[in-house]
Amino acid sequence: MGQFKLPLPEKDPPLGPLVWTRQNKTYNHIQKEEEVTAKHIAWFNFKEGVSDDRIEQHLEAVRNLVDRVPAVTQIECGASYTDRAGGLTHCIIVTLPSPEALPRYLEHPDHVPVADALVADIEELRVMDLDLA
Repeated sequence: MGQFKLPLPEKDPPLGPLVWTRQNKTYNHIQKEEEVTAKHIAWFNFKEGVSDDRIEQHLEAVRNLVDRVPAVTQIECGASYTDRAGGLTHCIIVTLPSPEALPRYLEHPDHVPVADALVADIEELRVMDLDLA
């Protein structure tokens, strides 16, 4: 499966599936081919009154973790374009090389303040961790 690469825009598109990779700092719409055995997935909705700018700041902070947390292979995040998630509006998918990498991601000193700030603005949160091995 091929992959197209574009230079990073000065500002991210407001919606759309973005895949941030450590290797080439490009975004694409097709997952890069490599061995992946774990996914950390969070679905959530923001509290009423959280501004669109604040939401984008949260998503940008999450995207930037791919360059700061060695345990992370890639991060995808954004708003749902349907209403099929039972009121949850946003999702973060973190790709990890193994299930053992999850604690290294969750406890990393760059992840903790990003997660704490995000959770403070979230009304409802659901998390699932997948072992794909």
